Amino acid sequence: MNKSILPMNVRSNYWKEIGFSRNELKTIKKNITAGIFLIKQLSERVHPYSIERLASLYQDLGATKVTEYGARVKQIYDKKPWIPEPGMLEKINMELNRFERLSPMDQIKILNRIFGGY
Repeated sequence: MNKSILPMNVRSNYWKEIGFSRNELKTIKKNITAGIFLIKQLSERVHPYSIERLASLYQDLGATKVTEYGARVKQIYDKKPWIPEPGMLEKINMELNRFERLSPMDQIKILNRIFGGY
């Protein structure tokens, strides 16, 4: 059995006192709510504040220094992959428009290729 529950990787054995059971944390909305609550609580206690220290504690409450995980989170945070490159949204919209003009059967074929038959 996994120790942490996705999507927020909440460890129910660490965080019993926040009021969510392991089964409740399997519900995406409650899992994300718990994860946000935990990040907020931890961020108020990280001095001096840094993304890598916060991520290290989120992964391991006993961390006394930045962990490999914390360093990886900092690298991802610095790259900000969630912010699209200039022109990327326009490219995505063009592809979506082209996809929408395909027949339903062609759309299904493409989706099956991408997602392996789902």
